[in-house]
Amino acid sequence: MILKVEVLVGGYPSQCVGNGTCNFQWLTSQTPSISSVAQSGMTVTITGTGFSTTASENIVLIGSAGSCIATAASTTSITCTIGNAPSGSYSLSVNVGGKGLATNSASFSVSIPLQITSFSPNTGGGG
Repeated sequence: MILKVEVLVGGYPSQCVGNGTCNFQWLTSQTPSISSVAQSGMTVTITGTGFSTTASENIVLIGSAGSCIATAASTTSITCTIGNAPSGSYSLSVNVGGKGLATNSASFSVSIPLQITSFSPNTGGGG
């Protein structure tokens, strides 16, 4: 009986090429890293190394449930717009497609203000 073993690296399945033997090498120099985070309203700019130049391959997570949609990216910078997240202060992390979770030497966070987008009824009487 031949068993198939699948190895996940940073949440991504590994790939074998060539003669079917799989060699794996992890290099610190290939791991994405975050060096700073700047926030202006609902826009966040993340500076670091090893990011994908394809914006959608940089998944920016806010806390455990929030998201920040990448709108522009280079190997050293990601700009994203905070989308779905409750108000408060949350940690920020980046998962780069094909490379895994970015490391950081400090804890970075973003603050999401309480916003009211609509209410109903929008008119009424005094009593």
